[in-house]
Amino acid sequence: MKKTVQALVACAALLVLPAAHAAPIVLTPSGGGSDSVSVDNVTLGGSISFEYMFSNVVYTGGAWIGLNASVIPPVGDFPIGQYNTSRSANTGWISATIDTTGFETLLKSIVFTGNTFGAQGNSATITIRNIAVDGQVIAGQVPEPATLTLLGLGLLGMGLVRRRRPT
Repeated sequence: MKKTVQALVACAALLVLPAAHAAPIVLTPSGGGSDSVSVDNVTLGGSISFEYMFSNVVYTGGAWIGLNASVIPPVGDFPIGQYNTSRSANTGWISATIDTTGFETLLKSIVFTGNTFGAQGNSATITIRNIAVDGQVIAGQVPEPATLTLLGLGLLGMGLVRRRRPT
């Protein structure tokens, strides 16, 4: 009985820990085209920040491979804030910020687009993580190893309690 209570306490502790958000966003523009993902229904603060990385870059010439992040209002198509960058090689993690001062509390979408701008041989993988409004991560958070370790220990404890329980 005592071990069952301990296992239940361990499981309860896992439930009150902060939950990990969705996996990072991955864009794969290639063949002269683009790839887009939207994070919808975001209540804005003073700034939006995120990290991105270009990997598996194949650059054959012409236009570089680009990343655009746009904050789109609920009505209309004109972005109220943007971040643009272009690369022709792999990068490490790079931090970016979009100033949304003056648009706080409005519900918006953040659209991330990777583009090869018509260059047929160019391609890349663009990974976007830790998308945050005023420092509070809202999407793309990678679970920390400690969270995964606690989950594993909780499952292990439940398995041991079940195994030792007399039938």
